[in-house]
Amino acid sequence: MEPRQPGEDLRLMSADEVRALSITEAVSTLPPTTASYDHIQSDPQQVRLTDLTIASFLGAPPPLEAALDELSADGFSGVAEKLDDMSRALRDIPTDTDLWAWEDSAENRGKLERLYSECALPGFSVSHVTKLLHRKRPFLLPVVDEECMWPALTTAPSDDWTSAELTEVSFALGRVLATERTALEKLQQELERRSHPLRTLTPLRLYDLLCWQQHSDRTRTT
Repeated sequence: MEPRQPGEDLRLMSADEVRALSITEAVSTLPPTTASYDHIQSDPQQVRLTDLTIASFLGAPPPLEAALDELSADGFSGVAEKLDDMSRALRDIPTDTDLWAWEDSAENRGKLERLYSECALPGFSVSHVTKLLHRKRPFLLPVVDEECMWPALTTAPSDDWTSAELTEVSFALGRVLATERTALEKLQQELERRSHPLRTLTPLRLYDLLCWQQHSDRTRTT
């Protein structure tokens, strides 16, 4: 992988940009309310069939019918086995750790790569997989979209993604967030003070929204 620098091509907010963004500006750039996606209650220890539709609530309907057809070629037991495999891999990932605080070790990389590999259902993109998993681990597992976050952190093509590359992108994002943690925590405090609907979101999700909004704004003006 050839990592990009944070902020390259104006796709990802750099630490300097986050620190320079006043709290008032930051709040004004965020959506006025949470998406229905952010209210989904999802079992943190289990992946169920209904969870496979989660990405639909954030604008990325997955090719569920095609995936299920392939998985159930030998009967529905194939689907059940895949869900069990996904759940076992999920349970290896801590529930109460922030991405920036999770040690970038061979052991943790192995756990994350296994999870991404198990969740790589037929036809599922980076967005489909990560939007599903973020609701399972909202502090640790990031939403990675193909337009903003992925191209900011890797030069690999997103349409031919691998679990190893997605693992690399996730830990790279953790390193970026480590430099911006204080600014994001201040933003959270201000949202709480204002009783803003987004006050319940994790720093990881707030950063995702900030990056996406910046990317959208710059795209409209170019």
